Order: sequence, then C-alpha cells, then structure tokens
Amino acid sequence: MHLLARPVVGIVVVVALCGCSGASMVDGDGGGEDEVGETDGLDGPSEEGEPDTADEWWPPYPDWSGTEMLDAGPVDVPYVDQCGNGIVDDGEECDDWNRLNGDGCDWNCRRGDGEPPPPPDPEAIDYLAEGDGPTVIEDVGVPVDAILDLAWTGREFAVALCEDMTPAVHSDDAWQFHFVRFDGYGRRVGPAWRYPASRFASIRLVWTGEGFGLFYNDQGWGIVMLRLDPDGKPYWPPVLAVPDGTARDFDADWTGEAFVVAWTSGAPGAPMSCAPSSGSLMLRVALVDRFGALRDRPAPITVEDEAFGMVNVAAGDLGFAVSFSGRGPSMYLGAYCAPRVVWIDRELDRVVPSGMLSGFGMIRDLGWGGAEFAVAWLPRTDGEWGSLVCSARFGSSGGALLGPPGCVDLIDLEIDGTRGDVRLAARDHGMALLLTHAPSPETPRPVLLLNVDRHGTPVGEPHDVAGSMTVDPASHAIVPSEVGYGVVFGSLGTLALRTFRAAP
Repeated sequence: MHLLARPVVGIVVVVALCGCSGASMVDGDGGGEDEVGETDGLDGPSEEGEPDTADEWWPPYPDWSGTEMLDAGPVDVPYVDQCGNGIVDDGEECDDWNRLNGDGCDWNCRRGDGEPPPPPDPEAIDYLAEGDGPTVIEDVGVPVDAILDLAWTGREFAVALCEDMTPAVHSDDAWQFHFVRFDGYGRRVGPAWRYPASRFASIRLVWTGEGFGLFYNDQGWGIVMLRLDPDGKPYWPPVLAVPDGTARDFDADWTGEAFVVAWTSGAPGAPMSCAPSSGSLMLRVALVDRFGALRDRPAPITVEDEAFGMVNVAAGDLGFAVSFSGRGPSMYLGAYCAPRVVWIDRELDRVVPSGMLSGFGMIRDLGWGGAEFAVAWLPRTDGEWGSLVCSARFGSSGGALLGPPGCVDLIDLEIDGTRGDVRLAARDHGMALLLTHAPSPETPRPVLLLNVDRHGTPVGEPHDVAGSMTVDPASHAIVPSEVGYGVVFGSLGTLALRTFRAAP
C-alpha cells in the first residue's frame, strides 16, 4: 500500500476516424430551439435542418487501431507516511488501520478514543422534498437495464444514459447513449439526443460552463470523451481521451481549464477485488483538454499500486481529491477493501494520502462542497455489511482530514435494512446522502435522502424520494442545484425527478 505520484510513460494520442455507409444517425428529437455553441473551428453537426447522417459526419464508430497506448504495466510506488495504514510512522502514537474515533487510537493516530462528537452545526440546513411526489420526465423512456449520470448547469438538469435499445434480447449488443435536459419542475427543455454506443458502458456527464463532456469506458481501448454543446448536440465524433486498454473504473470532473480523469488500470481480466490473489490495479490520474486530448504537461501519474473498486474524483480550487478502495488489513480472509482518499495538486506533482478511513468498507462517492471535499462510504464489521453510513471532510489545500469521520446508524433512524448504497451531493455546511436500502437482495430498494452537517450529524429526518415508485438498480443520481438538490432515478421504463429546497 505504497503511495506517491509517478509519471506514466508512452503517451501519444493519434485518433483516426473511419466513415462507413449504412451507419446509424445522430438523432435529435423533441421540441425547442437549438442553442448552438461555439465549435472551436471544427466541423460538427449542421446548425440548421435535420441532423447530419452518419455518411456525412458520424462514422459507425471511430477506428483507433494504431493508437499508441499508455504503458499500463506495474509501477513501484514508494512509501509515504500516513495515518491509518497500520504502520506507526514518525509523529504517530498508534495506527490501527483507520481514522475513526472510539477504538483506542483516534482519527489523528493518537492514543485514546478522541474528543467527543461536536454538537450539531447550527448553520446546517434541512432540505425538504418539493411537491407531493416525484415528477415523471415527459417522453423519456428508460429501459430497466440502464446506467445514468446527472449534471446541473446552473439553470437546468441534464441526464445522460447508456441504455439497452432491445432489453428483451440480451445478445445483440444494441446500446445507445441518450441525453435529455429538463428544468426544476421536470419539464423537458430542448431536444433529446441519441448517439450510437459500441457496448454497455459506465458513463460520466461533466458540465464545463460552455457544454458537456460525456465520458465512457470502451474496454480494450480506454476512456472515451464525446464533447457536447449546451443543448447536448455533439461537436464531433468520440475521441479516445485516455488510451489505456486495461482501464477499469473511472471518473471525471472539470477543473475550470481542463478535465481531470482518474481511473484504475491493470491486467485484462483482473477481478475488481481486494483479495490478495486477485492481483493489483494501478490508480492513475491525468488531465484532458476540452477537445479530448490527453495532456503531456503535466504527464499522467500513478498514485497507488493497490487500488480496487469504485473510483471518484472531484476538482477543488487548489487541487483534486480522488477516492477509491484499497486493500484492507485482514488480507488473509480475502476480499476486504478499505476506503481511502488522496489529494493531488493541480500540477500533478504532489500527492497527500489519507490512510484508510475505516478498516473495511467500500467508498461510494466524493464531491466538492465549495470550500471542502466530502466523501461517503459504507463500512463493514467482522466481514459483514452493517447498518452504518460514514462521511468525512477534507481540506482544499493538502487534503488534510478536517475532523473525525461521522457515522450514522440507519437502525437509529428506524430505517429497515442494511444492504444498500450511498451517493452524496455536498454544500458549504453539509451534504445530502442519497441512500438505497433493503432487508434482503430480493426486496425492492426504497430511496431516501438524509441531510447531514459537516460532522456527519443528521439534520432532520430522512426524506422519501421515490414515494410508491420502484427505483431501478444503478439508475439514480443526485447533484446540488442553486437552491438545493436534484435527484433523478429510473423507474419501470420512465425517468423521474425529485427536487429538494431548504426548509423555511
């Protein structure tokens, strides 16, 4: 579990596009006028009339053969002192593999149980659901087998989905990306765009202030970016932004000048497991310009050589935070992961690790709250998923943990069920935790929103998000808006929105 930044060598991006006849169209449907943005002098879809056909503009899929790939081999990452890694470094009195209080070694690796929890933050706000229930977005069909991401532009919400066009036929690989915008009342804004997808893929939708970057992982090639104007219209075909054919999980964010991309990389077919026998994955970070070109100054770096599971990245004013799951302390028992965070400066030459936030657990989400980073994860106790949901805050400069993590026991909130997931959206004085839970894998998972303050203390009661609607697995997301939060979820073939505003 060694941590330090090291450049990745072998970086040349050469994109060759092939246009073939008989390909699908880039389809824009729905009403509204197109808000055509600047195109940086490159040709994209026509600004008037019907969308261009693939013969004129959109190839069936770019041909990246001949592209020089990143060197994805193993990297020897030197050791860095850190509280929470099980090693008593200089300046530490103890180190018990976590940053939690109450276990004899506190969150700063000092002997004792740590200071008592602080009182609730008086400036924290409870955000309440608007309306009598979720609003179904008009004319948007969502197959059950879909994955989505949500963005807020300052005026409206935008959702991107990777969806199965023929869910009844699982062997045909008929996938597409689907982009739609709507206002805070769930009313459609402008056309909905559909783009061809080579296969089912995880996606990230990132707002830049001028348009969107739609990122997805094309396994075998790397992480691909499709640049969209503010209306969701593609400027040009997909670009291979990170040419790493062994890329696994990833995330992206906008820094104000470029995209920051974090991803895990390893041998093809390596399981995403923390078991010692599974092999190791590298955690890598790179900057990508707004055209989708990988920057070589600063060069991509490897920050961890034992990373697993979900990766999240958030851009702050002075650097980036990356969360991931690393190998936990009880390796002899097998697949145990430990949640971790690293802070990286904007030049990619300084890396500050957090250590393990808890001995076991799966980190689920990371966000920027305007002045601090926030992270949420699900701990494990004695190898079993429990009823705890934990969160923590990190500083914008240097990534120091700003206090002991706060954990909420769902049982204390009378929430039935301990199997679930958590997503977060951060604000200045707290965050909203989007919780899915169920007593068993066979039970439908209700979705709740819980507001917590900066210390992880609940503010108000949990709020029901979906009402009587059933939430599709993996089809839900939350973002902060100008006045509160927006939650989008798929439900039995439809897309629904629930907004939350500050309590009066």
